[in-house]
Amino acid sequence: SLAKKKTPPNPSPSMILSAFLLICCAVATWTVSPAKARQSQSPSSEMGADHHQAYGTLDQVKAALQRVGLESSNLIIGVDFTKSNQWTGKRCFGGRSLHDLAAGPNPYEEAIGIVGDTLSAYDEDNAIPCFGFGDTSTHDQGVFSFYGDRRPCAGIPEALLRYREIAATVQLSGPTSLAPIIEAAMGIVQRSGHQYHILLIIADGQVPRGCGAHRASSPDESRSENYMEERTLQALIQAR
Repeated sequence: SLAKKKTPPNPSPSMILSAFLLICCAVATWTVSPAKARQSQSPSSEMGADHHQAYGTLDQVKAALQRVGLESSNLIIGVDFTKSNQWTGKRCFGGRSLHDLAAGPNPYEEAIGIVGDTLSAYDEDNAIPCFGFGDTSTHDQGVFSFYGDRRPCAGIPEALLRYREIAATVQLSGPTSLAPIIEAAMGIVQRSGHQYHILLIIADGQVPRGCGAHRASSPDESRSENYMEERTLQALIQAR
């Protein structure tokens, strides 16, 4: 069982970020702990039965994970670097980008620190792969690792340190798509032998239904009006 930790405060209403939690695995049925050799329905399947339930606090999220039998896992973090963080910040963060580092912790630092610290209690090795998406180098087609050699961060403190270094120079772009970070997490899960992973995606809003500014990857490619939603949904289906 997990060692008891002091419960961190829940994010305040002023935190205008959306945190998405996904249990990532490429197989439908697997054991919670090899030592117990207990075959059961995967947490993603059982939590899927309550997919309409909204969790208002981190304690509710932890209770849901414990209810489906999750005792240990590995944490992956994805951070949204799309230009909408500037537009949202103008309305809700004193006219500044949500990634602004000038005056104390920004909403992303608060989310990584509070939510990440809570979920890291389930992390087995404290090695946290961290990625960004939506900047000028990735747009909606890929992710970039917080480290050039793709090594994970050593716990939440290092993830926060690297976030600040990246946020100071990254060029925001878009459009917003969660599919690349979900697909990157699926690759990590597959390479780990399908161990449990929790993917924490921190973003400033919802995925757009479509984006006219997006360029098709081939001249003959046609994109539906709901392309962004459809691609994200397909990635979610594959991750279950």
